[in-house]
Amino acid sequence: MTLFRLLKIHSILNFLCACLLAVIFSGAVPLATLSQTVKAEPSWDAFATTDSYLELSVKPAIVLPGTLVTLYIVYHNIGMPYTDIVITPAELVAFDPPMDMPCKYFEQGGCTHITLRALAVGIVEFRAGATGEIFDESCNCWRWGGGTDNWPARLVIAETLWQEYLPLLGR
Repeated sequence: MTLFRLLKIHSILNFLCACLLAVIFSGAVPLATLSQTVKAEPSWDAFATTDSYLELSVKPAIVLPGTLVTLYIVYHNIGMPYTDIVITPAELVAFDPPMDMPCKYFEQGGCTHITLRALAVGIVEFRAGATGEIFDESCNCWRWGGGTDNWPARLVIAETLWQEYLPLLGR
């Protein structure tokens, strides 16, 4: 085998590994299906119901430092939410523009999309919980309650992007 073929195979394997990491850390596949994880139990869980929850996603899922990303939040059975966002580790990203927590429905555009800037290389995990009005079928009424995300959204801040390997596949 020539050195060129070995380098090509090595590059393709690196690309496939990067794709797998992108799927895992984008939040598209919950890590619980890949390994045993412990779910954090924030203080708002006392208000949570099985019908009230949040879905989180971050786009793009893999970026370079300095890039703007958007955290999207979809609320299920939670009206006029006040949302707390937990970022781990917090020093890798910053709200852009700066904002205070909790994110208030009436003050910050519904808290459905939040812009952040990637600051340093690493993997960031986003968790969220919200309190607000929920519809309770047991009394056929609205009451105060809330919910949390089902699994975290993840952002990979990389030194280089995996797209650099795409031209090698055509050779």
